[in-house]
Amino acid sequence: MRVLNTVIAISDLHLGKPESYLHIENPAFDANRQAVLDMLHRLGPQDALVINGDLMELSLAGWDKVYADVKAFFQILAESEAVTKIIYVPGNHDHHFWRMMVEQTNITGRMLKGGAPPSNDMYPYLFVDVRFSTHETHEPCELILPHLWPESHECPEIIVKYPHHLFAVPDGNGELSCYLFTHGHFLEPLFKPINFIIEPAHLEELEAFNNVWLEALDYDLGHAGRMSEHLFELEQIWQAGGYRAQQTVRRLFREIRNTLMESFNLPWWKSVLLQIVLRVLFRQIPVQALDRKGDLLQMPLDDKMKKRIVHYLEKYVLNRYQKGKAREYFLPVDKDIPAPFTFVFGHTHRPTKEPESVHISGKEFRISNTGGWMRPDNIKPNGMNAGIQVIDRDGIRWESLEGALS
Repeated sequence: MRVLNTVIAISDLHLGKPESYLHIENPAFDANRQAVLDMLHRLGPQDALVINGDLMELSLAGWDKVYADVKAFFQILAESEAVTKIIYVPGNHDHHFWRMMVEQTNITGRMLKGGAPPSNDMYPYLFVDVRFSTHETHEPCELILPHLWPESHECPEIIVKYPHHLFAVPDGNGELSCYLFTHGHFLEPLFKPINFIIEPAHLEELEAFNNVWLEALDYDLGHAGRMSEHLFELEQIWQAGGYRAQQTVRRLFREIRNTLMESFNLPWWKSVLLQIVLRVLFRQIPVQALDRKGDLLQMPLDDKMKKRIVHYLEKYVLNRYQKGKAREYFLPVDKDIPAPFTFVFGHTHRPTKEPESVHISGKEFRISNTGGWMRPDNIKPNGMNAGIQVIDRDGIRWESLEGALS
């Protein structure tokens, strides 16, 4: 575990998507760019920047748009001279980038070096607890991100990890406070539908079981030609919310039902069963996302979300990173994870202004959210969810850009 003194964290920039505050085709990009640069200058030099998922919008945006936006964002970071290390934890919208790196390293990379690719049994273990760094030149997969850094500035070390990153920061008394970062998409039932069929026993299975869904939903469907165009139109209606969104989703489910009934020539009792299943699926859609405008994933940090966090931490973190389990899970270190810690996630685009907490086995675990950088449709886009989490000897605090972005 690395010990750092000052860290800043952001998430959910969704670079490449028109709704991102830092999309270069946004008419307000120059003003938004300057606002971010001013804040970075005000915060001063940091030991590291943690990008906690969804840096790149690989769901519906083209790679060309993502490429241009990431280069522009790296230009901001380079000019600020704020960080000498970037730690990037991919999320669901840039999960495909992580998958590409893992496969290039462990399949094509091994084969190019004359080695054999992994077996099916070993493959799931290659997707979690892996660390790629631009300072480690022995890797068969070259990190592409440094090539997007401006040549006029020295590129900092870039580390890519998934799904967690842990570090410690000394507090005012010299004691170490630990922070565990993950994007947080596995806190939402939408991104783990396979769990209803077979419950994952550990983190590798959680990732492997739902990888197909993640790739299909947040990459493959967005890069499927004309079908992607229809999906983009549907998303626009969905994001608009209200009655039209409800009617659109209902119509979509009716069309799915009718198509399945005709294709399989279902008897009446199977048709009824199919309708019941589709109705259950429809009820899983957050009603508030259809009844109001705004971002679909603005889930509040309420008691329901806290229960999900407790379940995730108990089953996939605390029960995993324990002394004696390194061999079973191919962990890099064989010791217990320091607990309690502050659990920092993104995904919901709802920043926590002050850390909240949950209790596990009599210990208090603090919770914090890194917000988001998407322009909401229902209100004036003023940066209400955008900002930077700062972690230093005083703890963790939220530096908001509300009122500074448009």
